[in-house]
Amino acid sequence: MSVLKIWLGWFCAAFMPLYFGGESSSDSSTTATTTTTNNVSSEDKRIVGGDGSTAVSGSGNSVIVTDSGAVQAALSVSGAVANKAIDGAQANVASVLTALTTLGQNNQASFDKTIALVGTSVDKTQEAFKAATEEVNGNRALVAVGIIAIGMMAAKGAYK
Repeated sequence: MSVLKIWLGWFCAAFMPLYFGGESSSDSSTTATTTTTNNVSSEDKRIVGGDGSTAVSGSGNSVIVTDSGAVQAALSVSGAVANKAIDGAQANVASVLTALTTLGQNNQASFDKTIALVGTSVDKTQEAFKAATEEVNGNRALVAVGIIAIGMMAAKGAYK
């Protein structure tokens, strides 16, 4: 098939509605529909409350306040819980203070023993120093006698 035939076929297809009465017709009428709905509601306005309750009611709402000792009971329970917590805390503080007191007493006893040991060590060191000084002084006399004896022997050997 040639390009010319394809082009001619498409070109002619564009004008086809003219050959077959290509006029269009439409209806321009408008239709409106209205629907009415009636809503009917019923409301239960009964108020239910216990003895000693206070109720307020209006259209669409209601408020009921009932105490019957519930607030007092809740406060009593929270007070009891708080008292137990305080008692437990006091017991813990007392236990910690007892442990710290015992620890302090043990530390004081260890400190006293350490001071006694240091005192004993100082006394023994002083005694040892005193003995060493005495030995050095005693040895000096021996050294002097030895030097004199060596000197005399050297002198005797020199005059022979």
